[in-house]
Amino acid sequence: MSAPAQRREIDLHRRVCVIRPDTIDIRPARSAAVVPLIGFLLGVFAFVAVLFWLERLPFALALLLMGAAIVLVPLSGMGFVYSVYGANVVIDRRKGTAVWQQGLLGMGVGRIGDFINGEHIAKVSDLPWAVTYSHPNSPSFARAPQHPAVAYEMIGDLVILGILAFLWRRQPKTGVIFASAFLLYSVMRFFVSFLRIDSKEPLLGLTTPELTAVIVGPLAALVLLFFLLRREPEYDPEQAVAPRSKTQLSRAERRRRLRSGS
Repeated sequence: MSAPAQRREIDLHRRVCVIRPDTIDIRPARSAAVVPLIGFLLGVFAFVAVLFWLERLPFALALLLMGAAIVLVPLSGMGFVYSVYGANVVIDRRKGTAVWQQGLLGMGVGRIGDFINGEHIAKVSDLPWAVTYSHPNSPSFARAPQHPAVAYEMIGDLVILGILAFLWRRQPKTGVIFASAFLLYSVMRFFVSFLRIDSKEPLLGLTTPELTAVIVGPLAALVLLFFLLRREPEYDPEQAVAPRSKTQLSRAERRRRLRSGS
C-alpha cells in the first residue's frame, strides 16, 4: 500500500474522519480549537488582572473578571485539548472496539461549583492567589485566606486530560490509558489533599483521599505494568464474527415463523 493510502481524511460538518488501515477516527476539525484557545487566553488574562490590579479595580468588575476566569480557564482549556487530541468516535479493527470518547471533557468540570461555593476548607495561605469567601452560606465563610485547593485539583485534572490525550494519539496497548488515568489521578490527589483540612484521618494520620490514593496508586501501577508487558492479542478477521450455524435462525426468521404459527 502506498504512503498516501495509509492515511485518508474526509471532511464532515465541523468534524474530520481520519481513516487508517486499522482505525477510523471521527474528531473535531482543527478550526474548532480556535474558539477554546481564545476563551482560555481571555480567562488567563482575567485572572492575571484580578491578581495584580485587585485594589484598583471596582468591586463589580473584579467580581466579573474572577467569575470569567473560573469558568473560562477550565472549560476552554479542556475544550482546546479535546479539539487537538480528542475524538468523538474511535473504531479499532485490531482490538475489535468502537469507543465514544466524549467522557474526556468531564474531568475537572465538577470542581467549578466547589471552588465557587467554597465547599472544601483548605490550609491558610498568604499567597497572592489565596481566596476568601464572604458569603455567609459558604462553608469557608469568615475564615482566613486559604489555598484554592479545589482549583489546584481542577488544573491537575486538565493536565491529566492532556497527558491521556497525548498517550491516546501514540496508539498504546489496550488498558494503558485506563491504568494511567487511575495512577496519575491518585498521585495528583495525594499531594493536593495535604492542603485540605476538611477530611477525617482514619488511619496512620492520613485522610480518606490520601489513604485511597496510597492504595489505588500502587495497584494502578501494577495494572499499568501488566498491560505494558502483556502481548497484544492478534486480530484475526476470519474469527472476528462467528459463522452462523445452519440450524440457527435469524431474529427476523423467528418472528416470521411466530406470526405464521409454523
